Amino acid sequence: MDLRNEVVAKLSALGHTPEIIALNLRGQGIKGSRNDGYTCPIAKAIGANVLVDYGYHTCDLIAVPKNYQGVEGVVRVPNPVVKFIHRFDNGEFPDLRGE
Repeated sequence: MDLRNEVVAKLSALGHTPEIIALNLRGQGIKGSRNDGYTCPIAKAIGANVLVDYGYHTCDLIAVPKNYQGVEGVVRVPNPVVKFIHRFDNGEFPDLRGE
């Protein structure tokens, strides 16, 4: 499986609501920093080789494998994950902050 497909699979497996995503992250012991695309819980959950950031021409979140060579390396983050990230960055799910 290439890195892009691996990222898509990991993002999809996180859950279909922000609450389920938080539950899954807790179960895996994953914590992270707010407002940081390299150390947020989502970036940590999908792997150290990925940056979770805002797209250049969109307000949608994208996951960009660090070694990507072009547009095909960009993956749109599913809406439930986007909602989780926005809520986490705004102070919800405080038990997931740290490390």
